Amino acid sequence: MIEILQQEGGSFAPPASTLGEGPGSQASTQQPTEAGANVGAQAQSPTSGLWMLGLMFLVVYLFLIRPERKRQREAQQMRDAIKKGDLVVTAGGIHGKVASMDEATITLEVAEKVRMKFNRNAVAAVSSPEKKAEAE
Repeated sequence: MIEILQQEGGSFAPPASTLGEGPGSQASTQQPTEAGANVGAQAQSPTSGLWMLGLMFLVVYLFLIRPERKRQREAQQMRDAIKKGDLVVTAGGIHGKVASMDEATITLEVAEKVRMKFNRNAVAAVSSPEKKAEAE
């Protein structure tokens, strides 16, 4: 096989001109030409990276952080507006009528004479009896 490559002019070894050249050799330390010098002069300024970083943060804020804060604020307003007699659904899916409440907890009547106590943050949805009557 080596004989075939030698007949065709091929070789396993790199050309002789590149042998012995390493990172510190003269071939790799050539001076840049005028065209190469112009390419380096057209490099981006250091502040362009900061602009891109700021733009990415703005996009993340507008599309992720801001809407999530708005949902949290609306959920808190809904929990603060709960009053006795409202029909609510907890995060666990339990439906009930508000029997009593205090600052941190809410007691739901889920059946006749069956009451359960939950944290206020467990309430996922509220519908007052007036809204239910209007819907029917």
